[in-house]
Amino acid sequence: MDIVVSVNSDNFDEYIKMRDEVQNLLNAAYARANFFMKTIENEKEWSGEAYKKFHVYMELITQYQKLFSDSDEDNPLQISREADMNFRNAVANFKDNFPEYKTLEELA
Repeated sequence: MDIVVSVNSDNFDEYIKMRDEVQNLLNAAYARANFFMKTIENEKEWSGEAYKKFHVYMELITQYQKLFSDSDEDNPLQISREADMNFRNAVANFKDNFPEYKTLEELA
């Protein structure tokens, strides 16, 4: 199922706020996964095959969480953040520097 987000000038700031909230939740999820991973490594209460399997599983989960956190500079929301700011700057530049836009705005 695809999720489609429609963003326009009326809800752009709301979109930015929601995107940043999602990033904060992803950062918190990574921090929790990392903390849990370190806890199971340091406590040594498990051993044998069960520990190995769970440890590998948690390593994968932690790596996955890192991909979406601010700890990874290539995370999708960071790329989105940069694109959003470029978009915002381009729109502001267009509105400020093109007299044709001002004429259209006056007609509206």
